[in-house]
Amino acid sequence: MPQRTAKLSNNLEGIIGECPDKSLSHRSIIIPSISQGITEITNLLEGEDVIHTIDALHLAGVKIEKEKNKWLVYGKGLNSLIEPSRHLYLGNSGTSTRLLAGLFAPYNFNTFFTGDASLSKRPMQRLFKPLQKMGAQFVSNSRSTTPFCMSSTSNLMPTEWEMEVPSAQVKSAILLAACQIQGKTTVIENIKTRDHTENMLKSVGAEIDIHGNKITINGGKQLKNQHVTIPNDPSSAAFLIATAILCENSKITVESVCINKTRIGFFDTLTQMGAKIEFKNKRIISGEEVADISAEYSQNLYPIHLNENIAPSMIDEYPIMFVVASFANGTSTFKGLHELTTKESNRLKIMETNLTQIGVQCHANYENYSMEISGNKNLTPESLQMVHTYMDHRIAMSCLIAGLRSNTGITIDDDTYINTSFPKFIDIMKNIGCNLT
Repeated sequence: MPQRTAKLSNNLEGIIGECPDKSLSHRSIIIPSISQGITEITNLLEGEDVIHTIDALHLAGVKIEKEKNKWLVYGKGLNSLIEPSRHLYLGNSGTSTRLLAGLFAPYNFNTFFTGDASLSKRPMQRLFKPLQKMGAQFVSNSRSTTPFCMSSTSNLMPTEWEMEVPSAQVKSAILLAACQIQGKTTVIENIKTRDHTENMLKSVGAEIDIHGNKITINGGKQLKNQHVTIPNDPSSAAFLIATAILCENSKITVESVCINKTRIGFFDTLTQMGAKIEFKNKRIISGEEVADISAEYSQNLYPIHLNENIAPSMIDEYPIMFVVASFANGTSTFKGLHELTTKESNRLKIMETNLTQIGVQCHANYENYSMEISGNKNLTPESLQMVHTYMDHRIAMSCLIAGLRSNTGITIDDDTYINTSFPKFIDIMKNIGCNLT
């Protein structure tokens, strides 16, 4: 396995312009596949997760090709997909699995979903329930994970569904199914999750209405093609911004970052901790608000206390947030972390193990799904043995960034899974001056 070591790094600087948003990249491929005409996409994330989505849609008869610096999706309108010629292999992409299940749900054929060992541990019952209520059927194992088979009919029915667990992926699956069938479907969210699917469906002509926590879509209206420019990913930018904040005499800017209010809990938290962070040049790109985010070394970080309400807006950033909190002046607490146990790995357990291994005082509570971290601004992490990443890209990047404060260096066991979300991460980190070998 390709190991990677990060050692003490200071005086880092750079302007980063390319770390495309993964959530928007998936949706910018999926929604045009049932729109009419050719959709042009620039700055698409060409990570493994998105490529799995593209490959799956190829199998369903959608022509998708790259032409110079843009991608083209040749849509044939609603209900135009064909039965995939073989199983859909989706790697460890939960986004691909859940969104594509919603997309394929209204079709009168069987679809088989499979993936790697990591995906096979991720819960799918939350996906099955609303689609079953609409008329889809699922055959799975006793754990309701991949692999599974979805059987549907052309008589899928609209429904009203109150989200049991906050999940933008499950919400998106319902909306993608609903926009292809006649009638009104309503999704009720008790806790707001990222709204990229709603924004993109509205921009291509879907009849969608949002009032408070209710999202109603009147299906059957043909969708139009458009030109999409993908902003940069706040979840990827989080690692770069954290690098600037933690490394002495460093200043880094990430351009054109999506600052959708459902996505920026990490940056809001950094601000509360006293980090030197600034949003510049705010503007709209393809219906999403973006900004250039600059950050610099912040020596005196305050501890932070977060409850469960902020979790949906920074659920992917908790691993790197735990690293930042390790260098704060005092004890930080994080609550409402159950979803961390259902990601590509059990991120709550693994980050507790890895942080403890490198010398951080921390404790995870698995009864109320919380984490307590005793920060030390003078911490110089040590790695007496290999740090294990368990096929999780965000664990890998977080541990490497912790290593940038380590005199002895921190070595991770495998950096290949970083390619699922941020294939240029290692190159960018080296270009801004990080000591990675």
